[in-house]
Amino acid sequence: MEATPAKGARPGTASWEESAISTRALRRGRRETVDPFPNLTPMVDVLSVLMFFLLSIFAGGGFLTVLPQGLILPSSNVRTPLTRQVEVAVLTDRILVEREPVADDLAAFAENEELLLPALKAALDGYRAKEPDDVKITIEADRRIPFRLLKKVMYTADQAGFQKQSLAVRQVRG
Repeated sequence: MEATPAKGARPGTASWEESAISTRALRRGRRETVDPFPNLTPMVDVLSVLMFFLLSIFAGGGFLTVLPQGLILPSSNVRTPLTRQVEVAVLTDRILVEREPVADDLAAFAENEELLLPALKAALDGYRAKEPDDVKITIEADRRIPFRLLKKVMYTADQAGFQKQSLAVRQVRG
């Protein structure tokens, strides 16, 4: 298909717009092409903002622990962050060490006159052999258990070599 010359142009020549485009392309020495690579700047901006929020969440302090189902912690306005330690959970119906059941009959433990709980001591001795000397223990006790049972758990942990003990509580603001 042949282009019709513009009015007043010589036959066989292109219009002025077509000749200007082709002259610019020839001067640059290359053809005009579409860039096949997407612009990554907006994606990097979004990822850097996302990384900032993730780092601020994880560096925010404290250790997040997942409590066993059915455990209701007592309330406190403590400000000390929780750190990773050996966890002993004392529920209303059983005792767990690192989420593994140790004892199922708490009524017998509570009524027994002995302070030492043999099943709990055996489980804690196993963890004491694996952990360093300065390891701490966190006791997550349900607020509905009797204090004499909590006292026995604390005594047994002390006898197993865990002198540094912490009680997990639900933090109250204010």
